[in-house]
Amino acid sequence: METMFTKMMKGGTIFSMIMIMSLSVSMAQTKATVRGRVFDESNKGYLPGAYVFLEGTQFQTVSEADGNYTFVGVPAGKYTIKVTYIGFNEYRDEVIVPATGGVVTHDIAMKPAVETLAEITIRGNTFGTQKALNEQKESITIKNVVSEEQIRSFPDLNTAEVLQRVPGVTIQRDMGEGRFVALRGTAPNMTNVTVDGEQMAISNGENRVVELDVINATQLAGLEVTKVLTPDMDGNAIGGSVNLKTRTAFDYAGTLLKASVGGGKNTIAPGGNFRADMDFAKVLGKKGKFGLSLGANYYKTARERQNNEHKWGDRDDVNDNPIPFALRDTEIQRSQNTRDRLGLNARLEYRFNENNRLFVSGMYNFRWDYQHREKTRVRFDKGDYISRTEVEDTRFLRSLHDRLETQEASTYMIGGENLIGKLKLNYSFQLSKAFTHKDQGQLKPEFQLKKVDVMITDIDTKTPGWVVTNDVDVIDGNNYKFDVSDLKYENTNNTVTASRIDLELPMRLGSNTGFLKFGGKYRTNNKDRKDQRSKWKWEGDDDLLLSQFESSDEIIEIQKGAYILGHPLDGKAFEDFFFANQAPGKFESTNREDVNLGEPYTAKEDITGIYAMTSQTYGRLMALVGVRVEFTNLDYTASQLIFDRDSIVDFSQNNVKRSYNYFFPNVQLRYRFNDNGNFRLAYSTGIAMPNFFDAMPYKIIDLDNQEITQGNPQLDPTSSNNFDLLAEQFFQGIGILSGGVFYKKLDNFIFRSRDKVDLEGEEWRITQYLNGDGADLFGVEINWQQQFTFLPGFLSGFGIYGNYTFTQSSNIDLGPDTQREDISTLPFQMKHVGNLALTYESRHLTARIAANFSGKFIEQVDESAEWDEWRDQATTLDFSAEYRFLKNLTLFFQWNNITNEVRYNYIGVPQRAREHGVNGVDLNGGLKWSLR
Repeated sequence: METMFTKMMKGGTIFSMIMIMSLSVSMAQTKATVRGRVFDESNKGYLPGAYVFLEGTQFQTVSEADGNYTFVGVPAGKYTIKVTYIGFNEYRDEVIVPATGGVVTHDIAMKPAVETLAEITIRGNTFGTQKALNEQKESITIKNVVSEEQIRSFPDLNTAEVLQRVPGVTIQRDMGEGRFVALRGTAPNMTNVTVDGEQMAISNGENRVVELDVINATQLAGLEVTKVLTPDMDGNAIGGSVNLKTRTAFDYAGTLLKASVGGGKNTIAPGGNFRADMDFAKVLGKKGKFGLSLGANYYKTARERQNNEHKWGDRDDVNDNPIPFALRDTEIQRSQNTRDRLGLNARLEYRFNENNRLFVSGMYNFRWDYQHREKTRVRFDKGDYISRTEVEDTRFLRSLHDRLETQEASTYMIGGENLIGKLKLNYSFQLSKAFTHKDQGQLKPEFQLKKVDVMITDIDTKTPGWVVTNDVDVIDGNNYKFDVSDLKYENTNNTVTASRIDLELPMRLGSNTGFLKFGGKYRTNNKDRKDQRSKWKWEGDDDLLLSQFESSDEIIEIQKGAYILGHPLDGKAFEDFFFANQAPGKFESTNREDVNLGEPYTAKEDITGIYAMTSQTYGRLMALVGVRVEFTNLDYTASQLIFDRDSIVDFSQNNVKRSYNYFFPNVQLRYRFNDNGNFRLAYSTGIAMPNFFDAMPYKIIDLDNQEITQGNPQLDPTSSNNFDLLAEQFFQGIGILSGGVFYKKLDNFIFRSRDKVDLEGEEWRITQYLNGDGADLFGVEINWQQQFTFLPGFLSGFGIYGNYTFTQSSNIDLGPDTQREDISTLPFQMKHVGNLALTYESRHLTARIAANFSGKFIEQVDESAEWDEWRDQATTLDFSAEYRFLKNLTLFFQWNNITNEVRYNYIGVPQRAREHGVNGVDLNGGLKWSLR
């Protein structure tokens, strides 16, 4: 019965709603429509988020992104229209609605509140702050808005790095660049990322986290970080939802044409940086019905990461005395990456009239990432431990790791909006595609040197090292013989399609004003991974030596001389030799069947969502009540593989089909305690689906090492009941002071389990992901942002931007399926996160120095607390400045990671290093040109 009911909901619900709502519409022929556009008198920019109302009536609304407002069904009469907007004087004027009905157009020109502000708002950054704050103030839910002007004012390269400035947002980095985002102390997979409200495809082969370093920040028209979902949003988000807004020509007054070009350097990476972008938007035709927006950007960055990684384990010395937490393995790496990013975006919109419009849009992002990595590995555990710090007969390995990785993240949409009488109808169809490919292969040759005696140094610091104690030269390439080469091809693809319809009708439930909104959405998600991996041995008569592939006599030293890698290696020379000598008696291969057979999977997901919600305003109180229901069907296929050393014992395919339904009630209240202040109270619900590979029905059984690694297709989504309380006061001189608390009751949270179990009298290690029973997450958020326009003279150009988020987890119950009894904090939860920036803005100069603090968090849960892997706290400091020396020309300068902050992971305690890396300081500058 449930299956039949689900099919009926999918097939008929949306169309039934259209029919019912269409029949209920009153065309209100004898009443009028009052509409217009709100804009800034000083520079003719449109003002979204303006509060517009007719005094003494129930008619009130908020202007849209293009500044438009609309009142439908206004009776004949004389009215006073009133508009408020942060940073502008209150607007009042008379509007006369004739008895004949029709359309009354009344545009609204807002004046800056003070003379100082009038000068500053000529500059785009403060104007952008005003727009963002007004949208937050008038929002029906708790969210933060970042305007296009603010995005361009931050010293940030990609979208993830811009988002780190938002209260409660944390980011994870790769090669020093922001990549993943997370909200309010939750894991990254608990944050949903959308483009214009629709789900983005994900290129990563294992998780559900959008890689935002692929998307350059300059191609966006704004960002919305929604911390309390509304019923018309996807329910797959516990931390919140990040929406990337694309540009439309109707949001701009006149022609938008701007471009920038620049370059720079990373202080430790070879090569330089280059960037260029262009944006165009214009309403075309004499009647202004066509809107065209185009954008293109190309960024090239040279990055370098110098890091040391370490593995620990319990070992015995030569006298069988136990050595707890012995240093087993050390890897010293220098990774040099050249990253090219191309971004294209376009939107064509046609407005038949004020009530009907259609659009087609697309955003395409592509990244080439070429990496040349050189590594020295010391395998202490291949030798004999004389003591904790003295080891004989260790093994040294030198290796290369060269590859070209390509990534795509694109989304395309067609949709429209129609106003039929009082009924507003929105609909869209979306296609999103993403992939990660290594089509040319990831080649990793390894050379080894045996019988090296060492003394381990600085073992309890971030940079453990060694001193060779016998007569072996570990720098000389002639001492290293070829051992094995790994070759891997990666191929992960994801396609998401979605169709949705939303209907909205003015409706008052004994209130001053209100609306009823409901609709439906159907989304499919198809993902597959098909990697190929092999290892190659040299069977030639003569040994291959590392020295044959050394490129110069230079000695590579990293981390200020803490480590010496040896002579640089020529990756191209080895690649040419490798592919030219694949034959019997030369390079001979063995397939890595644990990868080729064990890791591929296909995933198919169908999700149907329907919702209904109403928002009603009673004087100063706004109440939103609604519910969403989602029906999910899953079809996962993966492999079961049993192998012993390199021999396949058994192989089979497993398929699992599941379905589950979730019900998402939602209640939100907003009380306006003064014209610029709100109290907000909310109850909401959400889920976070398991990462793809974690939930696949795969099982890899290693008989030789007695290890089982498996997916868990019975993983349930994490679910959460969320409670929020927030107070916010907006300043007319441009600013906000807000503070609030939130609480999340989590059920079925997901964690990685590594347990030792007894199977038929033998000890086996099983690694898999499990559902914990539950946990509580409590948080506090504080935000202060203000322009000091009340100060005299040049001091009025200063401003401050600061926020702090505290989260605390408790009552964490891992459940009965693991031997681990408890964990001290939820994985990926940072207790402390904050931003602090000092800004200055005048007619010609804009400057910002910004600090971002991220607290420590558990990155990987292990079999006991002493083996948990932690990411240590970090603080980054950035500076940016712009100087407009001509009307249309601006010089910009950016200085990122000024203090060269390190990434540091440790096992259990800070004295047990897991990974320590530096990425250098970035310096960039250039020119911006704008027609406006």
